[in-house]
Amino acid sequence: MLGACPSDPPMPAGYRITQSVSPAIQRWAYSIVHDPHTTYGDRFEALFNNRPYVARIEHHTWTTDSQGNHVPGCYKGVTVYEPTDITHVIYNEANGKTVSSDSRRTFIELLLVGTALFSASFAVASALLRSNQSRKLVEEAHRTALRHGRKADLSAPEKAWLRNLSG
Repeated sequence: MLGACPSDPPMPAGYRITQSVSPAIQRWAYSIVHDPHTTYGDRFEALFNNRPYVARIEHHTWTTDSQGNHVPGCYKGVTVYEPTDITHVIYNEANGKTVSSDSRRTFIELLLVGTALFSASFAVASALLRSNQSRKLVEEAHRTALRHGRKADLSAPEKAWLRNLSG
């Protein structure tokens, strides 16, 4: 027992105190609180059933004795937090960090903008390529007709275009 408890920091954003703790989470929390190297404020993250949980070493104002009775005081304890809404928190297994929904939203927006830019660039390049291929085909057809002594029946824009080619 430590005496009067100092205040702990606020709970992590997007989380609430876990109401129902599975035996696996209990074992995890027990191992954290009984680790002699943990100190107040230490934060731990883990996945249970593909859901992220945060455990933090905090001051607890009571504990239980061997008969299960509440004993008031100030004790080293672990508080386990669960997401308030799983859509607001992503657990990134690669670096063990939680990512806020704002970060995720920004990433998705950038991904969508990048995809739109790529699609627009592809459409423009594709149209230019088709236009260039069509121009080359028309040009070749007119040259072939002129080589064989046939008069090509050209529209006014085509005649202007060929004059620019010859010019």
